Amino acid sequence: MLADLARPVAGIEEVAAKVIAAVSERLAGRALVTVQACKSQIGSGALPLDLMESRALCITPIAEKGKTDDALQRLSSTFRALPKPVIGRVSDGRLLFDLRCLRDVDGFLGQLDSLAD
Repeated sequence: MLADLARPVAGIEEVAAKVIAAVSERLAGRALVTVQACKSQIGSGALPLDLMESRALCITPIAEKGKTDDALQRLSSTFRALPKPVIGRVSDGRLLFDLRCLRDVDGFLGQLDSLAD
């Protein structure tokens, strides 16, 4: 956890550059994938309001009008069903993965073929 807290934004941006193309390719036609600045909440209890600069992988489903919520829930469920579940946050019609805590980039990329269509 200390390594995640001390991780510089430049290091997080390197992770983003490594994963965005692969995730975009795997979700082509189903979602638009971008990287955006975000704030990581670093605690609860004693530090619930402290935030740190980070980067998030933002996945916006491509869906018919009125079916965005269904597409978003399917995407979220698909990532949670991976061999090593990936849990994101849903916000403003997007699925967000804060990259601050992604340590095993190769492991993450290696399981993308398991994403159900």
